[in-house]
Amino acid sequence: MEKLTITIDTNDPIPIAIFNKALSALSSQFKSVTNETSELYISKLREGSYIIDLIPIAVAVALPIMNNLNTVVQFVEYLKDTKQWLLGFTAKPRQTKYSIDDLKEIKELFGPTQFVENNGTMNFYNSLEHEVSFQKEEVRKIADSINRETIEYSEIVQEIPVFDHYDKVLFYWFQTRFDEKYINKGNKGIIEIIDQNPKNVIFADDSSDTKKEMTTIHPDVNVDWQKIGYIVDVEVLKKDNEVKAYKILKNYMEDCIIE
Repeated sequence: MEKLTITIDTNDPIPIAIFNKALSALSSQFKSVTNETSELYISKLREGSYIIDLIPIAVAVALPIMNNLNTVVQFVEYLKDTKQWLLGFTAKPRQTKYSIDDLKEIKELFGPTQFVENNGTMNFYNSLEHEVSFQKEEVRKIADSINRETIEYSEIVQEIPVFDHYDKVLFYWFQTRFDEKYINKGNKGIIEIIDQNPKNVIFADDSSDTKKEMTTIHPDVNVDWQKIGYIVDVEVLKKDNEVKAYKILKNYMEDCIIE
């Protein structure tokens, strides 16, 4: 039977809270790597410092790329790749996307080795006796790398605008500039129900009928298109709760307002 064995080479006592966090992080990471198709169950606690045998139990139909016979092998490889990256030996694995929660769980997974006074090497073995080991000094460096990644991730997240969606709101052009070299640059519009000040305007699709209707003379409306009140669905892009731009999603030309 496929099996994942974990050993912690130390005689120091480990607090239950830290040990439980490590097992919880291990379980979560295993389910993530195996696409939620299986989870780990403890099958045996063996004599020794800390030796635990775990077995994967299928909880869903496996995806074609996931063979139930190699889930543990894949997980051990995942730990190897993650270790090499966080220690700076290799680039970030392209096939793996680490979320902020993943990084926190990886840090918690090695909590027992950080707590003990002695070496406290943590080893992971699969059924084929392939293994990956994490020594206390390596775990300290990995934790430092995770802290740096977490800070960088948080800074990136802060730069991502917050989106609000509005349906069928009244939009007027404030200023426009359309040329091939600077698509949408300089375009500003006003949606008073959202903000009375003009904001930058972009279109969800620059080749769409919506943009054509709002930037050219419409055959059914004999009025300068810049003077028309358009009824639009819009996405409002915000940063720090301040409106930065409007993304026009759809125009209801039949409902336009002509004064």
